[in-house]
Amino acid sequence: MEGLCKNCGQIHLVSAETHEEADRIASELCDCENEAKWHRMMEENVEMLCGEQSRNLNFLPLDDTSLRYVKTACELIHAGFISNAKFSAAHSEIKINGVAGKVDIKRTKKQTNQMTI
Repeated sequence: MEGLCKNCGQIHLVSAETHEEADRIASELCDCENEAKWHRMMEENVEMLCGEQSRNLNFLPLDDTSLRYVKTACELIHAGFISNAKFSAAHSEIKINGVAGKVDIKRTKKQTNQMTI
C-alpha cells in the first residue's frame, strides 16, 4: 500500500492495513529532512525567478497558475517522473531540466524589436 509522508508529501510503499497506518509508517520511515530542505530551496528559487521577486531581475511575474506549473514540473523532475519541461509565459521562456540529480531552472526573456523605415 502507498503511504504519504505527512512532513514532505513523499509517497512510500509500505505494508499496512489502512491508509492512516500507511501514512504513519511512511512518515516514520521517510528521510525527509533533505527533501524538506530541497522543497524550501525550490520554493524560494522559483519565487525569485518567476514570482513577484522576479521584478528585481526585470521579468514580469508569472500568474499563480503558471507558477504552480513551474513548481510541479520541478517536483516531477526531482522525483524522476519526467526529465525536462518548457513553458512560455509572461513574455519569457522557462526551461527546467534534470541534470545529475539536480534541477536546473532557466528563464529567458522573449523580446523582439523591429523597425521599418
